[in-house]
Amino acid sequence: MLFRSHESIALTHAVHLVGKCAAMVTVSEASPATAGISIAGVTGASVSGIAISGHLPGVSMTSGSLTLSSVVIDGNASAGVTISGAASTIEIDDSVIRNTTATVSPASNGDGVDLSAGASATMMRSAIVANVDNGIYATGDGTSVTFQDGVVTDTRVKASGDFGVGIDIVTTANAEIDRSYVARNHEAGLVSAANSSLAVSDSVIESNVPSSAGYGRGITNDGGKVSVDNCTFDQNVDVGIASEGGGAVLDAKNSVDRKSVV
Repeated sequence: MLFRSHESIALTHAVHLVGKCAAMVTVSEASPATAGISIAGVTGASVSGIAISGHLPGVSMTSGSLTLSSVVIDGNASAGVTISGAASTIEIDDSVIRNTTATVSPASNGDGVDLSAGASATMMRSAIVANVDNGIYATGDGTSVTFQDGVVTDTRVKASGDFGVGIDIVTTANAEIDRSYVARNHEAGLVSAANSSLAVSDSVIESNVPSSAGYGRGITNDGGKVSVDNCTFDQNVDVGIASEGGGAVLDAKNSVDRKSVV
């Protein structure tokens, strides 16, 4: 039996919202459009075994802590998951965030996961697929991402034709990517810019293609600090790794770049 609930859910206490499985339980679009799951100032809440679809955005958190496990966040607008504030932490396990769309009013990119202003996210065994502008985007001092054993693929360009980056880390944010697969994104599989830091290990970065701005690199380091260890770059366009801009630092070892397409 399938269960579909047309509503938005605000978590105001440290509750555990549990569905039978994401294929059978869906929290779908509300009217007017609001976040599917929202949380502010609550520590220790969790959501598992449901799908979240048709919301604006899928999940929103401004402070507190939240765990998402075995959740499918599909076809939402503005962002699949958006987290802001130094008091915000999220853990996403065994989940899928896909098919997020951009909006005109309010203007938004359609990122799969959007972190800012010191928020932190740990994502394990999860797939970030076919979102718009960025699969994962992190900005701001103290903002951090840990992504392990997952995939970030097929990120779509904006209406302007640019971006479509798999993982975009900017403005003093930091990220650690481990044992993951980053492929078929646009412009670059991964970006580190504006004094951010990015560490990538034991991962495959391949088949990234140009946006209207060109490139299609495996990694673009534009004034950031990037370390690469035991990674394979394959069939990217332009180069596997480009390090450029004032203050850019690159430490790459035990890795191979093959068949870059120029």
